[in-house]
Amino acid sequence: MIMIDGSYILGSFDGHKFYTLEGKPAMTSDRIQGLVKGKNYYATMTWHNVPKDRRVQITWMRGGKYPGMPFNQQMPLPSELTLHSTDEGPRLRMNPIKELDKLRTKTHKWKNIVLKAGENPLAELKGDLFDLEVEFEPREDSDTIFDMRGNTIQYNAKTQILSLGRVRSKLKPIDGVIRLRILLDRSSIEVYGNDGRVYMPCIVLPKKDNL
Repeated sequence: MIMIDGSYILGSFDGHKFYTLEGKPAMTSDRIQGLVKGKNYYATMTWHNVPKDRRVQITWMRGGKYPGMPFNQQMPLPSELTLHSTDEGPRLRMNPIKELDKLRTKTHKWKNIVLKAGENPLAELKGDLFDLEVEFEPREDSDTIFDMRGNTIQYNAKTQILSLGRVRSKLKPIDGVIRLRILLDRSSIEVYGNDGRVYMPCIVLPKKDNL
């Protein structure tokens, strides 16, 4: 059961009441802190009877203003919810649905790059829509920054903090590696950290001349 703020309770529903994994009626205090960070997330919904028993969710990205556009609200990209065993017990993860891969029209790849301060291997890329998958080993006391049409996603190795604008979340490396999936649309950025352990949806309006 997922709350409007992204927190959740694991258990079962009998048609009348929701019970925790321990079998007691669920209460607010049973909530697990959500993997969702930020305020542009509300009113969760999932599809029922998706083939292969997948659980796909979409929400409302509340709080946005869209001057000059033919709409006044939006939803994020659909995400698939999965459960995983951890040292703390079962935990939820969220990742973009695999069907989004079919929307890619051109792909660029880089491997085994050792970045130096001020270097930018992506400097020549231009566009208004991006789907970036990146895996990197953060060096001690380093800041790794992605500037997506004027919007900054940053990872600080010393504090182990991932930030998207004012939205911040702890994100520890796994086997020394940080993995990010960053999807930039014309009015939003969505960041998935470490295979869906952290999710940051954010409404943004990049300037048209910033590609």
